[in-house]
Amino acid sequence: MAAEPSRPNIVFILIDDAGFSDFGSYGSEIATPNLDQIANEGVRFTNFHAASTCEATRVMLQSGIDNHRAGAGTLQVVIADNQKGKPGYEGYLSDQAQSLGQLMRDGGYATYYAGKWNIGNGLERSPGARGWDRYISLEQTGADNFEAKVYAPFNMEAVWWEDGHRALLPPDFFSTRHYFDKMIQYIDEGKSSGKPFMAMIATQAVHSPLQAPNPDVEKYLHRYDAGWEKIRSERYQRQVQMGLAPAGLELPNALGSKKWEGLSDQDRRDYAKKMAVYAGMLDNVDQHTGRFRAYLKNAGLLDNTVFIIMSDNGADAYDLSKLNLPFRLWYHLNFALGFVSRA
Repeated sequence: MAAEPSRPNIVFILIDDAGFSDFGSYGSEIATPNLDQIANEGVRFTNFHAASTCEATRVMLQSGIDNHRAGAGTLQVVIADNQKGKPGYEGYLSDQAQSLGQLMRDGGYATYYAGKWNIGNGLERSPGARGWDRYISLEQTGADNFEAKVYAPFNMEAVWWEDGHRALLPPDFFSTRHYFDKMIQYIDEGKSSGKPFMAMIATQAVHSPLQAPNPDVEKYLHRYDAGWEKIRSERYQRQVQMGLAPAGLELPNALGSKKWEGLSDQDRRDYAKKMAVYAGMLDNVDQHTGRFRAYLKNAGLLDNTVFIIMSDNGADAYDLSKLNLPFRLWYHLNFALGFVSRA
């Protein structure tokens, strides 16, 4: 009698606010070889739909049902007055919804979560309360990537939870590295259980504030000097060559977009730097994905592990210049020009 095949491990990497064409396997100039390898060896989706905000996508991923039924009709920080307190707008993964973590744990999996949560505040609504055995989770929709600091004046403090307690971040904290480090720790310490694992890594990258280590940013410092129209045209031509898009399309102007040539020299330099930091931030996610896969390979786990990679809601459409003056002043005082890079 043939032996029953072992159940696969599952790794779900959820990247925050990444756009459709930001990955090399979808035509980008950003170096994402490790993510591209997963795409090229598996299945690339080209007609895939998600919700327009992070909370809505995340509750649907965790529950398998419509975001209103799951308790997140919209992003809580922008909820309308007539939605507050109404069914479907609770702002957390509904107690009436099933949980991916619980279902996987009930199915015999060890469940591990690391990264942005954003579907429930407090320990009683943290990943540990919804079936995740080990976890470190950022409670809010975003935060600084180098320290425990809020990124916008929606919250008084940035809160992380880890395994039933408030998490203390290390002095050398960088969000992407820390989440992958924690996932490696959880898997390593859980190997003796003999269970397959369900691991979810939800990066803060590439959500605002745009921040990346200096070496990653320096790779792209002059890559975007030609402006976004040229970059978009180049990406589209690569997508045509890859068979991801038909030839001959007339690319529409994005709502509220500015002409690159109409910007001042200083604005062009600032936007080119901001795009370089964005690219470096995603490049950094790719590097840690490669490091994580190398760990799994050395541990003898890679060949029996399924990877799922997606963005939560696509590219961020917010333009800081359109936000109210108090918000803009707060943001610029805390994050000069909306981007930061560090060694």
